[in-house]
Amino acid sequence: MFENCTSLEIIELPNVVDDSDYSDYTFLRCESLKRISLPGNKKRYGNYCFSETALEKIEFPDAVTLIRMLA
Repeated sequence: MFENCTSLEIIELPNVVDDSDYSDYTFLRCESLKRISLPGNKKRYGNYCFSETALEKIEFPDAVTLIRMLA
């Protein structure tokens, strides 16, 4: 979805979104991504979803049931 978007620094998602997975590589190589707010109802995050970003911390909501490899 946002893979390789190197200028993206902040993502603020609504608290409720479609509950499909954030698929593999969703934010991969968003090298400038420093901050993200995750929706409260999202349950699954795909492989490498946040890999190669500048994120120092990710707070996952209680609804999360699956975080895939190297997310």
